[in-house]
Order: sequence, then C-alpha cells, then structure tokens
Amino acid sequence: MPRFEDIFMETIKEVICNVFDGEVSGMIFSYLKESSSRRPEDVAQVFTEVLPKILGIGHVIIEDLVIETLYSKYGRRLQWKKGYGFKDYILELKSQAEEMAVNEAQSRSSL
Repeated sequence: MPRFEDIFMETIKEVICNVFDGEVSGMIFSYLKESSSRRPEDVAQVFTEVLPKILGIGHVIIEDLVIETLYSKYGRRLQWKKGYGFKDYILELKSQAEEMAVNEAQSRSSL
C-alpha cells in the first residue's frame, strides 16, 4: 500500500486541480513546494496558512474536500468533531492508516 504521505499529497493535488484553473492551482502548489518537508503535519500546516491568504473564507471548503476525499480513499467514515481543524483530521487519519498497515502486515506474516 502506498505511504500516507504520498496519498495525502496526491489528494491535495487532485482536489486543487479539480476546483481551480491552472493559475490558482499553480500558486497553491508553489507555496506547498516551498515547504520542503513531506511530513503530513508540516504540509497540513502550510496548507492551512496559505489557503486563507489566497482564498479568504473559501479555504474551508477546499480543506473539507481534501479531508473528505482522503478519508474516502482509506475507506474510513468521517465524523466531524467540534474543535477539530484540518491538521487534526489529517493527523488522526495518518495514525489510523499506520495502524491499518501494521495490522495488515501482521495478518500477512501469520499466514
């Protein structure tokens, strides 16, 4: 199974490209590239700092689309939680994905 980091970045690109034209998506991607880290928590932080600057209040819709799409790719049911932000959902899913990978590996090794 691909790494969480790769699926997360793929999901961001997918949502951005589906919603925006080349110019806006290019701006967003250039900001994300400035963050040389591929750690989901760092990318999520940059994402939540950059989107409001570019989109204003509309950034919430894009963050929600990324969260919903990412949870769907992992076959997880998303439950919105009071007080949770974009980064919280990403870190929670990352933890669940790592747990799923460990369980999967254990299942294969017991065969």
